[in-house]
Amino acid sequence: MEYQVGQAGRVIVARLFENDPVYESIVNVCSTESIHSAVFWIIGGVKKVSVVTGPEDYSARPLQAIVADLPGVQEILGTGTVFPNGDNEPTIHMHASLGHDSHTVTGCPRINLDCWLICELIIQEITGVTAQRVKDDSSYQLLRVGGEY
Repeated sequence: MEYQVGQAGRVIVARLFENDPVYESIVNVCSTESIHSAVFWIIGGVKKVSVVTGPEDYSARPLQAIVADLPGVQEILGTGTVFPNGDNEPTIHMHASLGHDSHTVTGCPRINLDCWLICELIIQEITGVTAQRVKDDSSYQLLRVGGEY
């Protein structure tokens, strides 16, 4: 395990409008506000939803994702983190429960996620930590905490 103790920084409250791209919106806020590390919560409606629901084979490298394409609009309740990658750009890791009618899926939504009607977004800045996403043999950018990368 790797860990550091940080502090809570600024809190940003945002409303996304219909067709706003969810991931891009989060990255834009973090870039504009110079937020390098954060946790966020999102609630609302989304469309154009693809969700990673696990790897096909847990032991294979690189991992091959199982992706579920969800039709129409979906309700979303999600949480995630923002940390810089090797190019010091904010990168997002989010997991969410998404559903419509009686069908619900939980997983990692893909980047082409767009807001439907409204999404409420809360971003809580984390200060005093040095963490970064580093690509490894899994083919994913995984979090490393502390140290220099």
